Amino acid sequence: MGIAIGQKLLSEINQKNLKAISYHHNDVSQEFMTIVLKVLGGLDPSNKKSDLSFKFPYLVVLSIGDAQGGHIKICGPETMLDTVGLEIAQLFDVKGKNIKGIFQGKAASITPQKLTQLENIINRLNQ
Repeated sequence: MGIAIGQKLLSEINQKNLKAISYHHNDVSQEFMTIVLKVLGGLDPSNKKSDLSFKFPYLVVLSIGDAQGGHIKICGPETMLDTVGLEIAQLFDVKGKNIKGIFQGKAASITPQKLTQLENIINRLNQ
């Protein structure tokens, strides 16, 4: 499933020339997010040793979880991570850190309202 989602997102990025994209799922593992990022980065998702330390030319926000909490990975150009990434992390009250250019952490809650706010941020970046 992670490979298919990654390919779908990559196709959407390329077709629409997007600067930012997000994807949320309630019930998948953190490994799912890693697989999606590998596909978006052109890496072999089956290779566990693939290094995700490359730089994405667009902002990617992946989230899993629900109102009880979840996890978020945000990656992209450093300037976007420093500004918009911080805004998104604050929106979801994420406790985490930047690891190899990917901000990842635990979100206090991921509600439909917060996901709508995230989509508004993504849409703003794609204007």
